[in-house]
Amino acid sequence: MLATNVSNVDVAFTGTDFLIVYSTGTVLGRRVTTVGTMPDPAFTIGSGHQRSIAVTGATALVSYYRYNGAATEHDIYAAILSGTTVVSSDITVSGGSRNEHTPRAAWDGAGFRGNGCVHHFLP
Repeated sequence: MLATNVSNVDVAFTGTDFLIVYSTGTVLGRRVTTVGTMPDPAFTIGSGHQRSIAVTGATALVSYYRYNGAATEHDIYAAILSGTTVVSSDITVSGGSRNEHTPRAAWDGAGFRGNGCVHHFLP
């Protein structure tokens, strides 16, 4: 079981296991084996909502948004994972006075891409 009050679930295959990311107001991750077991506890990726994940091998980019302090504005952030370890978090992908949301992450064979911004965090 992931958690109660889960929303915005996304999943990616790492080549050996599945990595599930989801939001409870906090962005969490969980490794799931190909036979459906969850050998590790959930781990915190960042604070936010509506995440997206891209994976290349054991390295993943997770993008999410959260309110930036203004009542009607939020910014997009990303975290880099190595397996189930958060290597870097709260990387600003898109910020400022606009209302950024609906984060997307992808791997194009050369680097991670998110929301139109290029991030070359190679494994």
